[in-house]
Amino acid sequence: MPNIDISLSATTSDGTTLVDGGNVTAADSFSIVISITAEAGFNTLNISGDVASSAINRNDLELASGTTDAEVTLTVSTSNSLGDGSIDFEAVDEEGNTATASFSFVVVSPAAKIQTAVMLYAPLGDSSSQTFYSIANNQTYSLGDVISTSDPVSASIDFGYYYGSSDNAALASPAEYTIYDLSAWEITKCNDFSCHNHHKC
Repeated sequence: MPNIDISLSATTSDGTTLVDGGNVTAADSFSIVISITAEAGFNTLNISGDVASSAINRNDLELASGTTDAEVTLTVSTSNSLGDGSIDFEAVDEEGNTATASFSFVVVSPAAKIQTAVMLYAPLGDSSSQTFYSIANNQTYSLGDVISTSDPVSASIDFGYYYGSSDNAALASPAEYTIYDLSAWEITKCNDFSCHNHHKC
């Protein structure tokens, strides 16, 4: 019987090698390279499992009859559902001989982003105090920092600190921040600290 082999290699969206049974992040993607060697000539690759079932034949790959080596790259987009998944592959040669392989993975939540020991200061009349904070950049900003640069810094500011007469020490999103006049900011974030709107919510 002619020999037929199938081998798999996978990488995550950032190019890191993904082992069989490894973790992939929800709502991300990874790629699997399927390499097939068929002495009698490659004919078809059948794909099933936790992806849409499909069949790729040598004509799809523009391979001549009798071609012994074939390679297919499958990109898999993960859902937001966490848990185990697997994909099954069946290679078929020109004489109907088959070889099978499978690849398993575990969809996990994105790693939490943790920031510690961030110090914010009360607003000053000269706008120099580090009053505002960007979670994405893990950086504090003064009002002067934001308005003196051409970079769209205001879009990254999540909240600012102030000490009010009634609410004392408090945090507020830029859209709800009343101590400074932020009308010069191109974009201010709303009070849920996540939605972006121009100027006001």
